[in-house]
Amino acid sequence: LAVTQRVLGAGTGREANTLMGWTNSDPYVAAATKVGGSLAIDYFLRQLHRKNRKAAIWTGIGVTAGYSLVLVHNWQVLRDAELRRR
Repeated sequence: LAVTQRVLGAGTGREANTLMGWTNSDPYVAAATKVGGSLAIDYFLRQLHRKNRKAAIWTGIGVTAGYSLVLVHNWQVLRDAELRRR
């Protein structure tokens, strides 16, 4: 959330996720949506863990890897924009 808001605030990037795009006009709505999404993922992983522990672990790893890729991408967009300004 912090890197995404920083990129959007600097005007160096845009939200590629259409579901999240409309929430970014208000930082509080964006934060609430992302926190709510994280809580929902946590809830569903806990429910899955009760039924299939391995599937929950691998799904959690996949979600974390996906978020990590988005974070690295956003950070690179911000860094590239800052380098162009110099």
